[in-house]
Amino acid sequence: MAVLGLPEGGKCGHSWSLSWLIPILFSPQIQDRALGTMNAVIGIILLTAPKPYPNLEGALRGPVLQVSQGQKVTSLTACLVNQSLRLDCRHENTTTTPIQYEFSLTRETKKHVLFGTMGVPEHTYRSRTNFTSKYNIKVLYLSAFTNKDEGLYTCELRLSGQPSTVSSQNISVFRGQKVTSLTACLVNQSLRLDCRHENTTTTPIQYEFSLTRETKKHVLFGTMGVPEHTYRSRTNFTSKYNIKVLYLSAFTNKDEGLYTCELRLSGQPSTVSSQNISVFRDKLVTCEGISLLAQSTSWLLLLLLSLSLLQATDFIAL
Repeated sequence: MAVLGLPEGGKCGHSWSLSWLIPILFSPQIQDRALGTMNAVIGIILLTAPKPYPNLEGALRGPVLQVSQGQKVTSLTACLVNQSLRLDCRHENTTTTPIQYEFSLTRETKKHVLFGTMGVPEHTYRSRTNFTSKYNIKVLYLSAFTNKDEGLYTCELRLSGQPSTVSSQNISVFRGQKVTSLTACLVNQSLRLDCRHENTTTTPIQYEFSLTRETKKHVLFGTMGVPEHTYRSRTNFTSKYNIKVLYLSAFTNKDEGLYTCELRLSGQPSTVSSQNISVFRDKLVTCEGISLLAQSTSWLLLLLLSLSLLQATDFIAL
């Protein structure tokens, strides 16, 4: 807080300049009455006097800022452990003041407190949550995670007794589009990429196949990025309930590199799931589906030949 002292007879619009500065440290009693939980407050009195410098006009005012540190949330991540959602809330811990915390879920603009020491957890979540805490991480498990638990999760920390020292991180959590595997094989001269994924959501799933060569990403096909012109005539795409298949024709050594299948829920840019696979032509195997088809065809031809031979034998016997 700055107190501006003007000489007697001074008026707004006159030219003033800073003449001297006197810092005054308020007593603890005044701190408690006037500023509550402030750690340290310095009052500054600015005394000014008229000077013949027209370019220095107006008055200076310096606000007092409270700086709190030691409980800042540095990251919030989410993953699935069996059927439980796990939230890892990492934070700083360089303060001796007790840290209060809260995990919450926001769905359709309504906030639901899951666990913590700040708000009151809702009854429906009390039997489903399990909490552990270490020096600089707080972990919450939410069991039996389903689509009804999708939404915006928040980890919020604050110093005990200081409601203005809040730090938080958010993460959007949706299930149903996780990529479970990405495989590659060769069909004649075409590369085939099988991207298998979960599909337990009603939200449309966006997808993208890409190739990274020498740190440069090339979009091959999908609904997220714009496919490069050179690949448009070489790609063929099919999709079923929980698998997306991309064919890249005329596959050569120039197409070797890191292939990626990336999925995300429509309208939810933070809900990304992906898998990578390094593809080299001399290490590619023949696709099993094609091999099985070839084997089936061979067995079918052998069976037909056998039947023909048997018929001929019967005819000779007659």
